[in-house]
Amino acid sequence: MQRLPHEELRIASSFSTKKEQLDNQTALRLKRRLAKEFREQVTIGAPSNADEAGLRRLARQLDAKKVVVKLFLKHPLHAKLYLLFRPDPINPIVGYLGSSNFTQAGLAGQGELNVDVLEHDACQKLAQWFAERWNDHWCIDISKELLEIINESWAREGSIPPYHIYVKMAYHLSREVRAGLNEFRIPTDFGNKLLDFQIAAVKIAARLLNKRGGVIIGDVVGLGKTLISTLS
Repeated sequence: MQRLPHEELRIASSFSTKKEQLDNQTALRLKRRLAKEFREQVTIGAPSNADEAGLRRLARQLDAKKVVVKLFLKHPLHAKLYLLFRPDPINPIVGYLGSSNFTQAGLAGQGELNVDVLEHDACQKLAQWFAERWNDHWCIDISKELLEIINESWAREGSIPPYHIYVKMAYHLSREVRAGLNEFRIPTDFGNKLLDFQIAAVKIAARLLNKRGGVIIGDVVGLGKTLISTLS
C-alpha cells in the first residue's frame, strides 16, 4: 500500500510527530478502498476477449486457492520482490529485485531495472523477509473480495439476466431525477397547492435549471405546466 501524494503532503505538513497507529477500523477502510479501486479498474475502457479470458482465469485461480492476494497495511511498502521456488539442489530459490510491476508491460515493455539473486544465503534472507510480512497481523487476505468483484463484473462466467441490465440502465438514466427529488424542498405553502406528480416535477426542474441553466416541461394540456414552471 503506497500513500497518495496528497496524503504524503498532509502527513509532512502535520504538527503531530506521532507515528500513525493502525487499527481494525482503518484496516477495513483501506481494504474497502482497494476493492473500490479494483472494481473501477475492471469497468474502465473497452475490454477485449483476452481481458475477459484473463479475468475469468484469475477468478478460477482465486477460487481454487492457487492464487492468494494479500494487502500489507502495517506501513507503506514499495518493494518489488519475486521469489521462485524450484526442485533444484543447487539453487532452490531464485529471487528478482527491481522496480517492475507484475504485469506484461512492467516485466517486458518498460524501462525497468531488475536484478536476479542466485546466492543461496541471500535468497534465504529474502524469503524470510517476505514470510515475515506475509504472516504479519496487518497483512490481510483480500482474495475473496477480488473474486466477488470479478464474479459481479462483465467478465463473470454466467450470463447477466436482461432484466438486470434494464434495471441498471434505468438507474443510471434516472440519476438526475433522483438527485432532484432528494436535494430540493418546496415551501409548505406551495406544496399544499400541488399534487404529488407536480411536486416531483418542480424538484426535477429545479435540479436541471441549476445544473444546465434550462429545462423543458412537456406535460400534456391541463397538468399544470404554468404552475410548475413558475415554482421552478
